[in-house]
Amino acid sequence: MKDLLIVGGGPGALSAGVYAARRELDITLVTKEFGGHVAETDKVENYLGFNSIQGMDLAKKFENHLRDYDIDIQEDIEVEKLYQENSKVVAELNNSEKVEAKTAIVASGSDRIKLDVPGEEKFRNKGVTYCAVCDGPLFQDQNVAIIGGSNSGIKSALYLSKIAKKVYVIEVLDKLGGEKISIDELKQKDNVEIITKAKVKEIFGQEDVEGLKYEDENNKEKSIDVEGVAIEIGLTPNSDFVKVDKGEKGEIKVDDKMKTSSNRIFAVGDINDKGWDQIAVAVGQGCNAALEVEEIINKQ
Repeated sequence: MKDLLIVGGGPGALSAGVYAARRELDITLVTKEFGGHVAETDKVENYLGFNSIQGMDLAKKFENHLRDYDIDIQEDIEVEKLYQENSKVVAELNNSEKVEAKTAIVASGSDRIKLDVPGEEKFRNKGVTYCAVCDGPLFQDQNVAIIGGSNSGIKSALYLSKIAKKVYVIEVLDKLGGEKISIDELKQKDNVEIITKAKVKEIFGQEDVEGLKYEDENNKEKSIDVEGVAIEIGLTPNSDFVKVDKGEKGEIKVDDKMKTSSNRIFAVGDINDKGWDQIAVAVGQGCNAALEVEEIINKQ
């Protein structure tokens, strides 16, 4: 039986892995892929020690650091069910195998929230994307719309402004959210148009996206011609497989030590109900959980 099972491949999971490995715990890490949302980010400018770094590069540094240690890594694998059984944790994998451990740290992150409007599913991968940074090159010299004016939407718009002909940022609220420095930078872009108090009603086209319709603050329907639509309206925790207490949105409830309702299962990063969805927060929580796990193992 393993000392610790870690689920996930993002900053929280890898931070936990490094700290636990340095405590010489016997670890298995299971992940569908490494990187998390960090790898989907154009530039990271708020992580200590890096004034500016490409998200993919930072994610790779995290992964390489983890691989310096002797850890059993099961990549391209998903956990279908995770639960506590007496004094152990059991993970049922999608390859029909099981992993048993004394403790577990869940850091499986979050999935993109869908807009849920006509045309969204029809044109997925035909102009509709949930990762502007991943698919940005497809929109070279085209007109695109970013749906969502929070941090992720603003970062995506800044990235696409360097590639696309025209970028529309559509926000349902009366102003953009996120960091002021990024908002100010976005407003200085000549090829960016910000539309607030706008609710997207439909994405339309024939074979591919040709435009979208939205309702303005006066309840009037308007449309814009775009070849791409990047949906950046938030995230939902990827927590269905974990058998612990959760909030209304699926976020796993944890205490200040990142412990869930099961005393051998911890949850860190976007998936829990503590802290902001930030790289630094996930890394800190991963460290915290790993040190708490060491205490449990030592007591045993």
